[in-house]
Order: sequence, then C-alpha cells, then structure tokens
Amino acid sequence: MKECVGDWFLMNGEARPVSIFSMDMVSGRPRIYEVMRVIRGITLFLDEHLERLAKSCRLVGLDYPLHKDSIAQMIDEVVRMNGSRKGNIKLVLPGKSSGSYDLLVYYMEHLYPAPQMYRSGADIVLMEAHRNNPNAKLWDTDLKSSALKYIDNTGAWETLLVSPDGFITEGSRSNFFLVRGNSICTPPADQVLEGVTRAKVIEICRGLSIPVISQKIRPCDIASFEAAFITSTSSKVLPVKKLGDLILTVPHPLVNKIIIAYQEMIDNYILSG
Repeated sequence: MKECVGDWFLMNGEARPVSIFSMDMVSGRPRIYEVMRVIRGITLFLDEHLERLAKSCRLVGLDYPLHKDSIAQMIDEVVRMNGSRKGNIKLVLPGKSSGSYDLLVYYMEHLYPAPQMYRSGADIVLMEAHRNNPNAKLWDTDLKSSALKYIDNTGAWETLLVSPDGFITEGSRSNFFLVRGNSICTPPADQVLEGVTRAKVIEICRGLSIPVISQKIRPCDIASFEAAFITSTSSKVLPVKKLGDLILTVPHPLVNKIIIAYQEMIDNYILSG
C-alpha cells in the first residue's frame, strides 16, 4: 500500500504536494506516530489520539513542544486541503541525529474490512513476536514487515503476537478480546499498545454493565472462550470466526451488542463535531 496519498500533506506546518513525498522524510528514529480515521470530514476521537501521542513522546523521552491544539489545526488543514476525503490520517514524528524532529501529517492508504466481514468474521493467525516498548506507538519496520508477510502467506486478516513467554499480547495492528458468557477478557494494559478503539470498547462495556477482565492469555486458553473480536481504527470492532485452527462463534450476541454500541458512539461523535 502507498504510504502517502491524496493531493497535499504537511511537513512542519508547510503544505507540500504528495508528488514529492519520500519515505526518507519519515526515516528517523525513534518514529512516533498516530493513525486517525476521518469520516465526513471529522477526525474521530482526536483528543484521545493526541493524548496517546503525548504519552508515546514521554515514554521515549521526547519533549514535544507543540500544543495539541496546534497539531489538531494541522490535521484539520490536511483534511481540508484534501477535500475532506474519508480515510486515515497519519501523524509522524521521526527523530533526527541532532535530537530535533520533523512533524508530518498526511493521508495514508487504508484497508477497511468489507461489510460482510462484520457478519461472517475474520480469520486470524498467531505469530511469535513482541514489541519492545508496547505502550508507545512506535514505527517498527521489522515487525510490520514480518507481520504483513505472514498475513499475506496465510491469507488471514490479522496476526496476533505471542510473546517469548508464551502469552498473546495484541495484534500487529489491533487489540484483542475474548468472550465468555456475559463478560469479555483482554490482555493486561501494560503488555499492549492501548488502542483508542480498545479504550472506547472498555468504556462501552462499563456503560452496559459488561464485566471486562484483564488477564494473561495463552493460545491454549482460547478454546475455553465462545467468541473473539479485534479492535482498531481501521477495523472498528471486528468479530473473529477462526483463530488458527479454532472456530469461534459468529455472530455472537454480546459481540454484536458492542459493535452496534461502538457505531452509535461514532455517529454521535460526528454529529457533535
């Protein structure tokens, strides 16, 4: 997929044509980034994404001076310059050897599940891998390349990462939940990148009095659960029909309830924006 699409992007607040974009512009380390979804010209859950950006900066020792309102204005400008197109906006802070950094904001090519996948569920596989600093959203080229290659080879939608000590942590681009009875279970927050959609789902479950259990999960534990789903900016709340060789229940009433509630949350956010 293309990294930068559309007509214009911003680099340090200056508009530049997409035709001159180069991966060299985002090659510095560490590379902190955020991906946000734009629907009807509205960037979903913008405050939450910018709060996570600030957290990632703190975790890697980057003191980023711009106020979040300034970054929000840049994001709004990129949306405006590109005709309020729907899609995903990426914000990247690539570090430099001098200790400074650039700020790039641009539309990236996106991949969303087909509508029927929310009814039939997605195929998920397992892969031995882990993030060195899971709570910070860092651009890990090696992990991304390995995961995409494995996904392509297996024909799966996503791969879950299994840590060296044998626990499932998260997806390569998503968070992971399991369902048993009227409760959901998810890996502990300190072991994963706390996705914005993950946080919204937990908020929804609390509002619906659905217990949320945080626990370590081994691949062999999955058979004791009824259903599973993943969450992300692009996938929203996506049910899982197959995890490795294990077939899970799709549709599942509790998962459907969460899917509907999350979509209602999105609709209300857009209306209020």
